[in-house]
Amino acid sequence: MTEETKSLCLFCSLGCGLTVRKSSGNVLHVEYDRENPRTRGKLCAKGNLIASLLDHPKRIDAPTVGGRPVSRQEAYHAIAERMTRASGLIVEGDASSEDLAAAADFGRTCLSGGPVAVSFPTGDDAVLSSVLRFSEFFSMAEWEDLRASNCTVAVGDPFAVGPVVAGPLLEARNAQRGNSLNVISATPGLTSRFAKTSLIGSVRGSLKSLLVNALGRSAEKPEWGRVILGQSEPSPLQQAAEIQTLANDLAGAGRVVIVTATSDPVAASLAALLAGALGSKAKVFILTDYGNASDIVQSQPGFCSVEEVFHKIDGGQVKNLLTLGVDLVSSYPGLPVEEKLGQLDHLISGSSFPTETTRRAEIVLPTTLWIEEDAVRAGKRRRSAVPPPGAAQSYGKILASIAAARGRELHAKSLEAAHPRKATIRELCLELLEEARKEPAAPRVKSTETRFAGGWLTGYSDWVRARFARCPAPLH
Repeated sequence: MTEETKSLCLFCSLGCGLTVRKSSGNVLHVEYDRENPRTRGKLCAKGNLIASLLDHPKRIDAPTVGGRPVSRQEAYHAIAERMTRASGLIVEGDASSEDLAAAADFGRTCLSGGPVAVSFPTGDDAVLSSVLRFSEFFSMAEWEDLRASNCTVAVGDPFAVGPVVAGPLLEARNAQRGNSLNVISATPGLTSRFAKTSLIGSVRGSLKSLLVNALGRSAEKPEWGRVILGQSEPSPLQQAAEIQTLANDLAGAGRVVIVTATSDPVAASLAALLAGALGSKAKVFILTDYGNASDIVQSQPGFCSVEEVFHKIDGGQVKNLLTLGVDLVSSYPGLPVEEKLGQLDHLISGSSFPTETTRRAEIVLPTTLWIEEDAVRAGKRRRSAVPPPGAAQSYGKILASIAAARGRELHAKSLEAAHPRKATIRELCLELLEEARKEPAAPRVKSTETRFAGGWLTGYSDWVRARFARCPAPLH
């Protein structure tokens, strides 16, 4: 008997609809969900490869201790014995809201204040945290707004991060003569091939010039706009004519959408303020690599960064480390990850597939993929489309089981609301302008039309590895 279950792809924040078709519990293939009102049955290469990941022969389906297969309970008791002091936890940014609530409670209950970090190697957390500071000054775009835009500005390369977004953006561009798609990016990309105006180079400089131009045209300038105008000195730009052309298009358009797909938090914030300066006709659509990033960032109860955990390893404050879902080695190529891991007494790693991190771990745990869980992501509870393989469990259930092995119980069921630092409008704007004068940091890793984040997960698709040599070969 064939059974179908609707689900979502969370390889980016678009949340494209899909249907998993299975028979006797075995996955047959993924169907396009043409009833999905947003994506209308579209999936990119990453979404299409989900089925191959679900029944992949390299899936980790049993715990091991020292390379020896063991039961769940034996593994959890072994972890409980090792994580008694100076311990830390790093959870991947694909976690559900329940997973993160469990992680926060685990930190309080079992780590005695030891560090708990959420890994966003693509910088989604920094982008969203920065933009949300200015949320009262601009409006967020919905999917329908993308199709109705007369003038769209893409910051970064959204066609690479979430290829399905190309559909509504090109539909809007081609809806009538005079509509345009424009790109502001550090380098040429997929999206810039379809742009009327491409500002390639200084993303921060271009956005700041457009922002000052829009504020200068505004009859009623908001308080934050007056601060920015008062602190903005004219500076020569290589593409002044192109910037002026785009500024005129923005001023004359009836509806504007600014789509951000960047790892630069300053650029994303300048783009959001540009929408605010253009008034009610303009909205912002934030595209991130991780599908649940927005929920996590808006409800982070004191999580730290991966870099802070590494710093504590250097200082001897973390001697035992549990990682869930993240391959630290491939996700942070610019950091001395192997050196840090070598300083640990015990490394425990949970993963769906073998990685460079599980290869170095003393204890390895099988974890589920989001499509195998009943959990809240992107603001809604998502049904499990398929059962997890073998002994695989979600991050939250793993943490609850380790806590139980130590005689503790986790109580948190949902994330608490975050309480960001309070700052005046003037302080926020001055801080942003100061950062805008600096060169942006190079992204650690990036997603493409076929590669998600560090590539350790999507790299397990045979057809991706065969066709695109840039995807890393998985461990065997």
